[in-house]
Amino acid sequence: MPGSVLTCLHLRVRNWRTLRRVLAGHSHEPHHQPAPVSSELVTRILDIRDHPPAHLQRIPGPKAIQYFLQQGTTEPQHQPVPSTRTIWEVLKANGRIVNRTATLSHPVERPSPLQAWEIDFKDVNGVNIPDTHKRQHLLECLNVVDAGTSIAVDFRLHTDFNAQSVVEALVSVFRHHGLPESITLDRDVRFVGSWTARDFPSACLRLLACLGVNAIICPPRTPQRKPFVERYNGTYERECLQVCRPTDLAQAQAVTEQFVQHYNGERPNQAWSCGNRPPRVAFPVLPPLRPLPDLIDPDAWLQRVAGRTYVRRINHNGTIKLDTHVYYIKRALAGQQVSVSVDVANGDLVVQLHRTTVKRLPIRGLQRQRMPLEEFVTFMLEQAQSEWRRYLAHRFTLTRSA
Repeated sequence: MPGSVLTCLHLRVRNWRTLRRVLAGHSHEPHHQPAPVSSELVTRILDIRDHPPAHLQRIPGPKAIQYFLQQGTTEPQHQPVPSTRTIWEVLKANGRIVNRTATLSHPVERPSPLQAWEIDFKDVNGVNIPDTHKRQHLLECLNVVDAGTSIAVDFRLHTDFNAQSVVEALVSVFRHHGLPESITLDRDVRFVGSWTARDFPSACLRLLACLGVNAIICPPRTPQRKPFVERYNGTYERECLQVCRPTDLAQAQAVTEQFVQHYNGERPNQAWSCGNRPPRVAFPVLPPLRPLPDLIDPDAWLQRVAGRTYVRRINHNGTIKLDTHVYYIKRALAGQQVSVSVDVANGDLVVQLHRTTVKRLPIRGLQRQRMPLEEFVTFMLEQAQSEWRRYLAHRFTLTRSA
């Protein structure tokens, strides 16, 4: 080994030993200890914990307590607002916190404000609705939550949500707030139609497609795909319904309106986008959404089935059934299996046998012209009503045969 390398190694070892001797006599404790928490501040922290302000209907944690301490009415005059760790230590020392196993969180990337909504139903139990024969879901709340800001955008209460009333509720929300880029929803039959397999989208999905709103449908049993509205539903249940316990529709409407205002403007939200602030405080200025158009293409939903192929066996009379309509192919082909694809540009069904086109048929039910907004809404409500009647008739048939 060259002498220069040995000399370098020797100097490194000697310098390291010298450094260890120097550091051996120094404490690793911080030179400046944090100021002790005053008894007045401890009292304020415990008072916020035991008596939550601003109509907060839950037990506040360190972040929420820090938020309220930062407000002008609760901030001590002689000591700055402590960190959340200090607040946690105060709560633990005074028996307000029990140690729990730490959990790992995986934050998701947030979309732009008001561009990605999530919707879901929430039962409002304990409400008496007279003159009704429904045995369950007497009163439901359709909640709309924005994934980008955690803002509770809107809600609609109804005693009998079905395919028609869902379309009506969504149109009402769109009139008031505008159109987002996407809406995430589950596979509730009132959203996506009967599980018995509609070939074409349901009335609700057609409505969204014609208005240019991308419908994101969650797979079965995956509530984590719409976490913001699921979390809001739990908060709405614990901090509003279980506290206020409304007994009729008017009370449910009133307490829900108050809760939405409290949730958006007063309740500190610990979502990553809100930073331990109420959503409307974290996002005081929101971008305007595009309004409902004056003219709408009622056939724009065909884009949702572009490239899809349906396999059918021709009946003895030469017909096939696709969605809710019967199409005549050819009696001589009875028993043959054909594939049916959608020609979106022409609005036709292309029927193929052994990869050879045997017939082209216009899709039934298409309007083939734009509609004014009000006419389009009426048309979609009629479509939803027909869809729901078919669903109820099919369910009644299954019940009779069981």
